[in-house]
Amino acid sequence: MNDKDQDRLNIDKFSLYPFVTYSEEYATWDMMLNRAKNVAAYGNQNLAEQLLNEQKSIPENWKKHNIIFPNTLWKSVTGHILCPYLSFKGNKWTLNYYWFLYDFHHNDRFLIIK
Repeated sequence: MNDKDQDRLNIDKFSLYPFVTYSEEYATWDMMLNRAKNVAAYGNQNLAEQLLNEQKSIPENWKKHNIIFPNTLWKSVTGHILCPYLSFKGNKWTLNYYWFLYDFHHNDRFLIIK
């Protein structure tokens, strides 16, 4: 194994966690952050970027979900809080940001360690 192989992401150690229950219409930011803490949601902006760079390794069945990375929060120049997420659009994964004013829905997921 060469050094490049050692640096590759082992996506098999992760699973998706549905943090909005089906009895709920949505989850607010406060709910999302509390649930992320309670289930030890894994991942930050760096992991999101690494997954984006290695998107061919992302499982096919993840494409219908937004993958939220609650361990990185940004503040925009206008003062809004943002959270990175990956979504599958067209034929590729893209990195986007949820604004604090948005709610989270049934297709949103956290990464957790299996």
